[in-house]
Amino acid sequence: MGADFVDGKIDVVASGIRPSHPPDFKIDWPVGNKEYGFVQFHEPVILEDCAGRRERPAGTCIVYMPFQPRYYRARQGSLEHTWILAIGSGVSDCLAEYAIPTNTALELGELEFLEPYIHSVRLERLHLHHHYEDAITDLSREFLRRIGVLIAQAAEPLTVIQRRRADMLNEIRLAVHSDMCRRWTVPEMAAISGLNATRFATEYTKQFGASPIDDLIDARLRRAEFLLKHRSLTVKQISVECGFTSPEHFNRLFHARRGYSPGQFRKL
Repeated sequence: MGADFVDGKIDVVASGIRPSHPPDFKIDWPVGNKEYGFVQFHEPVILEDCAGRRERPAGTCIVYMPFQPRYYRARQGSLEHTWILAIGSGVSDCLAEYAIPTNTALELGELEFLEPYIHSVRLERLHLHHHYEDAITDLSREFLRRIGVLIAQAAEPLTVIQRRRADMLNEIRLAVHSDMCRRWTVPEMAAISGLNATRFATEYTKQFGASPIDDLIDARLRRAEFLLKHRSLTVKQISVECGFTSPEHFNRLFHARRGYSPGQFRKL
């Protein structure tokens, strides 16, 4: 996320959600490109930023100004990342307002709101409703605001108890999402944590920005999107593999949260 196309506006000109790449794929642009850029890496990555080139963990993000050098590649295997290219003076306004540094590795963890943001922008472009440019600007400002909040929170030191609780919630979330075919309930998740269900759901939502069940549904949908794009499986097979109760349930949730059916998504 550059040339200014309208003062104060933001337009997303291209994006990619976990695209498939060959094992030797890398970005090596010594003079960057003309757009602002945002990238999140879902696996460990060799990334060059203002501090030099070194390995960064999964969940690392970076924001680029136009014409800033860009270099990154997978530590091993193929690169798994989600990216955005944007233009407009509104981007630089937000970077300044929300104190978001550029060309700096940001270890913020997986951004659960990143893919929904991209889907919302794509829907605006698909339907071209009245004032869709303003809608994209509003969506983008909110996205960058949330990035700014995470950066500010990361700068605040955690107590030992807060760190232990954050680590515990991360471990539970990983266990749940690694077994998404199981019919998880909040009390089952809470039992692992030693908290009651209400307290667990509150702490979980505070840390990840979504309730435990909504977060699990989004994880299932992200897995389904990957399978729709990269595997020759039927919708029924994908619904089973991702833990949905039926193909009809899968179709309803996918359409409700993504704005189009699994079949339509496959053709995008």
